[in-house]
Amino acid sequence: MTVPQVRELLERSHRLGADRRNTNWAGGNASVKGPADDPVTGRPVELLWVKGSGGDLGTLTEQGLSILRLDRLRSLVGVYPGADREDEMASAFDYCLHGRGEPRRRSTPPCTAW
Repeated sequence: MTVPQVRELLERSHRLGADRRNTNWAGGNASVKGPADDPVTGRPVELLWVKGSGGDLGTLTEQGLSILRLDRLRSLVGVYPGADREDEMASAFDYCLHGRGEPRRRSTPPCTAW
């Protein structure tokens, strides 16, 4: 079931991506934050849906979004090694995933995640 925030993100992305004067194919970042129920506890959690790298804004689908838990993303602040070792953090995002399986495309969350 698509949450309203994700549906709105897809609609905005399609409008923006439909006009090539606004963005190159696969260009641009798209993300949205919002609540959804945790499948294990049934309790609401705050999530971040992020467009995968290489995805086209004009044809973006929900399956092209990586879903990350904001509480886990925010916890990474405590283990951040600094700008000179920033690339080491990419693998930590796998531990922030919400749901089953791997993300369809690897995404780096925008700075607004913090």
